Amino acid sequence: MKTNGIVSRKAPGIAALLLGLGFWAMLKPTDAQGFNPSSLLTNFTVYMRGTWTNEAGTIFPNKKPLRLSDFDGSIVFFDFFDPTCSSCQDAASWTATQIKGWYHDRKGNPNGIPVVLCSINIVPQDFLQPYVDEFVIDFRIDLCANDYNANYLAGPAQTNAVHDLFQPAFLKPVFLIINCVSNSPNQNQWSLMVNEGGEGADMASSVLRWRSIIDSVQAPAPQLTNTRLANGSLQFTFPGQRGHTNRVESSTDFVNWTVLTNCVGTNAPVTFRDTNAPSGGQRVYRVRRL
Repeated sequence: MKTNGIVSRKAPGIAALLLGLGFWAMLKPTDAQGFNPSSLLTNFTVYMRGTWTNEAGTIFPNKKPLRLSDFDGSIVFFDFFDPTCSSCQDAASWTATQIKGWYHDRKGNPNGIPVVLCSINIVPQDFLQPYVDEFVIDFRIDLCANDYNANYLAGPAQTNAVHDLFQPAFLKPVFLIINCVSNSPNQNQWSLMVNEGGEGADMASSVLRWRSIIDSVQAPAPQLTNTRLANGSLQFTFPGQRGHTNRVESSTDFVNWTVLTNCVGTNAPVTFRDTNAPSGGQRVYRVRRL
């Protein structure tokens, strides 16, 4: 697939413990409230546990609302946990390294889309909170929220309201993957891609399947940003894409295009500089993702 981004300028010049109950449920898709994969979701809210700063530098303070819409531009993986649940502990060890760590090291999925792991505590009892804190430390969780709220100043009082939208009450662990990227050619924004829950999963095979789903989300056409003159040359920035070539081309008539460079490789931003731009007339630039 080829996608294009275009910029033009005229010369001159040139990114839990569930008390009293025990049950066993194999990990499987469950449509508790009618949310099958591919469903389009409306906004929902959990509440920050600790402080988190996203890639854009936005700070989300402790105990404040965290909404699905706050993940705009990324793919979000929600892991609902009870810290005393052995399957939740096993799952957290996998998601910490094989989801969060995997995509952090690769700067997103193969199409350059950021992937965020959000771990969500579902146990509100006061005596269990030290276990939650230990869980967060043990699995190096940097984004944790509570799926309950007892503070009317923060929003409506509720317990496990989000968890229970997707899975039966008390089921754990629960995994959701949601695409929050707009203008993807193959996935609608706010589409639910995974909705699974229960104990006893084969986490190795589950992680491989989840990564395949995450990796399938295609990026929007590259946007050219930070266009400016610098020392007599025109420069702009566009997102790279691992495994793809971004070809920068120019034209003076929108018909005949000249290849200026090919950028191969990573998901890091790429800055292009045209030091040979003409001093008069018009030149148009585009990036073609091959």
